[in-house]
Amino acid sequence: MDTEELSVIQILNKMYEHSEEMLKLGEAKNTTLIAFNGAIIVGIIAVFKDIPHGFLVYYAMFSIFMCAISMFVCFASLVAKVLHKPYKTSIRQSDNILFFGTIAKLSHGQLIDKLKERYGLENVNVPFEEDKAKQIVVIAQIAARKFNLFNTAIAFMFSGLLTPLSYLVYLIFLDHDR
Repeated sequence: MDTEELSVIQILNKMYEHSEEMLKLGEAKNTTLIAFNGAIIVGIIAVFKDIPHGFLVYYAMFSIFMCAISMFVCFASLVAKVLHKPYKTSIRQSDNILFFGTIAKLSHGQLIDKLKERYGLENVNVPFEEDKAKQIVVIAQIAARKFNLFNTAIAFMFSGLLTPLSYLVYLIFLDHDR
């Protein structure tokens, strides 16, 4: 479809669909990480009774703790926060205004203005366009928040599993002073 044939409403409808899909993906990623962390915790607890006292006990407890924090962050991402919080960052000319992460940084008015400016479009139904743009911005903000919290949660999980493991590898293979 050529951009000359598109109206602001048509572009907004496509942006809405994309933002909705990103919202669903963000939720799916977080719920999957909740299940994965739960499986890790249950698995560590199942073998916990067989772990001899010492470093491995502390490693197991640390891993369980970090996976629990990761689960908490994932659960926090499932709570929808819809209050528009204006961003202090400016949008560069090179930023893709169709990307949900960029949309999340805009107000509904800025979104419509940037669409009209970038694609040379005219308004067809201003009240509808404004309402649709408000919806898109809120959904994009929720999706961006879910992705940011997912990244935080996965960092906690990896730090819980890999940090002590890397220390253990160091002790076993690289510590020549023992």
